[in-house]
Amino acid sequence: MELGLEQLIDGALAAYVEESREFNAELAKKTAGQPESDLASASGVREARDALSSTSTHRDPAAVELLAEAEGRQVPVRVITPSRGRTRAVYLTIHGGGFSLGSAARGDARNRRLAEALGVTVASVEYRLAPEHPWPAAPDDCETAALWLLAEGETLFGTRAWSSADRRPGPPWR
Repeated sequence: MELGLEQLIDGALAAYVEESREFNAELAKKTAGQPESDLASASGVREARDALSSTSTHRDPAAVELLAEAEGRQVPVRVITPSRGRTRAVYLTIHGGGFSLGSAARGDARNRRLAEALGVTVASVEYRLAPEHPWPAAPDDCETAALWLLAEGETLFGTRAWSSADRRPGPPWR
């Protein structure tokens, strides 16, 4: 897609445009005629959550559920490691859903692809969902997982966690 002289879609990603259109069309067929949930109400959020959980989810049988602990808090984390070789790094992912929908397991297929393609361990936070757990429960859970990875990443996954405090002065390519 172009706007004026500016290309709005990266050429490397253009191959996925048709796949995305097909996915969206299939989703529209599956949900046609279903009433939309009122996401402004707690009951509407629960309805939407139930509808999401009823759709098929590929759960990775090799995923491991761990309990992250930091600063006196705990949160479940779903971990997927590459099937070949030593892990090069740990990648923390926070599933979509606006802190009120979704789950760590719903990302298993994507997280498995990331683990295999990049040779990294992928840790997905099972954060608490609103409205049952009001703000800032979800971001607090995500912070707990991040702090846990910084403290325990090397021991658990054989790769030292990196933070911006480790960055040397100068250009990032040094």
